Amino acid sequence: MTRPRVFDPADEQSEQGRPEPPAPAEPALLALQRAAGNQAVGQYLQRTRAERGEKGKGEKARAQQRRRERDDKPQRDGRPAEPVPDDVAEDPTEYDGDYEEALKDFSELAGEMDFSHTGQPPRFDERYWKCTLVVRRPTHPRFQRVEYTGKEQQYHALLGPESDDEETEIDFEYTLESSATPSVAIRSIYTESERWSLDCIDFVVAARLYAECVAKGDFFFDLKYRDLGRKIKRGPLKMAQHATTGLTTKKLWLRGRQGGEFRVEGGDANGHAPTNFAEEDQLLATLPIGSRAMWTSSFTEGDPDMENENTIKVGRDLYAAHPLGTVSAAEIRDELVVDPVNGPSGTKRKLTASERRQQSREHIYLSEVEIYDRH
Repeated sequence: MTRPRVFDPADEQSEQGRPEPPAPAEPALLALQRAAGNQAVGQYLQRTRAERGEKGKGEKARAQQRRRERDDKPQRDGRPAEPVPDDVAEDPTEYDGDYEEALKDFSELAGEMDFSHTGQPPRFDERYWKCTLVVRRPTHPRFQRVEYTGKEQQYHALLGPESDDEETEIDFEYTLESSATPSVAIRSIYTESERWSLDCIDFVVAARLYAECVAKGDFFFDLKYRDLGRKIKRGPLKMAQHATTGLTTKKLWLRGRQGGEFRVEGGDANGHAPTNFAEEDQLLATLPIGSRAMWTSSFTEGDPDMENENTIKVGRDLYAAHPLGTVSAAEIRDELVVDPVNGPSGTKRKLTASERRQQSREHIYLSEVEIYDRH
């Protein structure tokens, strides 16, 4: 390999016909340069091999950092980004207190805001959200997902005529618009509830998100919910009933009949099998605030909107149950009792107090219990 020429003043003197400098100086200088150059090249090659051996970890780390910096840029919606709090240490006691207080505040909307009845098109805050119709038909093994255009004709066409024997069910899934900030959109459900019509499970989801936003603070709430599912599939916040991304569960107990034993998700029994209201109430008393409790009515002539009533516990024997209000377990059971249809005339017969208690004992039971994570 030809080395680059190194300038030496002696070269200029030689070209002008002046005497050459002593010969031994050149080999010594070049030897020193050669040694230094070889050492530098060796160190460079060593570093290169090490980097290759680590499979480019340094470059990957830099790329990941660039992605994180890009992801953490706030999506503007007309307000300035919230500054990073100076103290990032979280007090669990303070967090839980704020969370529970926010749940109680949101529970005041139960029974006050509009209820989304079966067969009613969605109504939501279109400034921040878009809606997907999730269509389920008994004769089709898979559900259909349709982007809602905002036109009621689209909804009713998917639902089909009332005379149709096929019972089509349409659930709503709300997805945050890319230009919206999660904390702004969630807080607006509470402050501008007149823009919404929610069923009982959507109300529970909104209450959880609102309580987390208040307890966590806007900055950390936005940090969590701005871009979910990064490891597998990136996406915005969705309010999708039991499948809402970012909301997680500690325990889920299910049972399909009155007096049956609760089973954890997956099928294993958990030992809880309340056979009457008193035993159900004992179980409910052990649940932390923020847990979901669902009551089911097996009465065949019941209102389809009230077949299952999802609630969220906000106090001792106190549950936010939309559209019933914030009520006790006994009040929820009583609200699920319905007057039966009286023969072919289609009129309803008013039940006596004794008949109401009997229907409640025979048909209404606690069917699901879910203890949520609060973070």
